[in-house]
Amino acid sequence: MYKNFKDKEDIFAAVFAHWLTARQPAALTAARTAGRPDERLLEVCRLLALEPWTDMVGAPMAADFYDVCERLEPEISKAHRQVALECAATILGDVAAAEVFLLALDGLLVDQPSTTTLERRARLLVERFAAPPEKDRQDGQADKPKKLRKKERPKRGGRKKREK
Repeated sequence: MYKNFKDKEDIFAAVFAHWLTARQPAALTAARTAGRPDERLLEVCRLLALEPWTDMVGAPMAADFYDVCERLEPEISKAHRQVALECAATILGDVAAAEVFLLALDGLLVDQPSTTTLERRARLLVERFAAPPEKDRQDGQADKPKKLRKKERPKRGGRKKREK
């Protein structure tokens, strides 16, 4: 192996590069495919965050893996982030919303959750950014505005009565 790689860090970087880039074409396809935005966004999350996390959770030094790899190959991490941004922006139709979504997705990993917990969190996050159609909501809650009681209704402005 040392004929192709100068040291173990070089091997580690090559594995990291393949590990991240191998899923990117499928994520781009999922983002560009027709379908519900929530399903497409969840598929992108699965490919770019959930599956890599599943591979890493419980592995030795899993908590340090991303930090170490970013130092070894910052351009690979940057390119991965750019693909994730492109996917999210394609689905959400807004680069700023996509950036906030990715920051929130990164935040889901901070406490090193189990795979099940991360998936549950990702579903919740996706619902907040790309809500499924009302009839397909899993929680049975529709995002309908609540009706206001008479006291809470704003007074209607209209024509004032003329004084005679």
